[in-house]
Parts: sequence; C-alpha cells; structure tokens
Amino acid sequence: MILRILVLSLLLSFNARAAGIIIIRCTPDDSNKSEKPVYHMNLSTGEALVGNKSMMIDKWSDSQITLIKPNTVGIGLSSGVSEKIILDRLSGKYKKLLIIHGEDKTGDKKITSTGTCRKITKAF
Repeated sequence: MILRILVLSLLLSFNARAAGIIIIRCTPDDSNKSEKPVYHMNLSTGEALVGNKSMMIDKWSDSQITLIKPNTVGIGLSSGVSEKIILDRLSGKYKKLLIIHGEDKTGDKKITSTGTCRKITKAF
C-alpha cells in the first residue's frame, strides 16, 4: 500500500514539473531575418533559454509571459545591452525590445521586433 502511494506521488510530481516547461519556436515578422530561435521556458524555476542565450522569466500568467535579460556589458560596449520579450500566449505573437544603453538615458537606442510563436511538440 505504501509503495503504491509512493509511486503515485512520484508520477504526479513528475507530471506537475513537466507541465511547467514550455517549448516554442518563434518566427520574426521581418522576412529579412532568418533566425527562428527555440525558447525553452521553465515556469517553475523562472529560467529561460532563447536559442543559446539565457534569460529570466520576469512575469507569467495564463495570457502572457515576459522574459528579461538585464543590462549586460559586451565586448566594445561600455554601457551594455538589455532585452525584454513579451509573449502573448493567446495570440502567439511576441514583441522583442532590445535596448543598447548609451552613456546616459538620452543615448539609449531601442530596437523593436515582432513575430509569431508556435508550440513545439517533442519528436520522441
């Protein structure tokens, strides 16, 4: 009897954990952009992998997921880059905001892009 309860609880906990993982592929609206990154999002841990880039899940609900990558300083950039992606779970649309930070707020350059995401099912 105890073994049955243990096995059942393990199965339920595995299913609950798997339900917190979302995998999607996003295609930009701009046909000149060829990148179609795969997004691996773990709602339980708040971690996300977009292509080969780590991001954090800032907020999520049944209708929207917001991913952020805080200000990071790259090679040749003195003030850094931050990124925010808003995924609409109902329409499948996304909006990406890339901010290249200048020396002060007036020097910030904002690049916005949009596209559509589709859920990926596992091949095996």
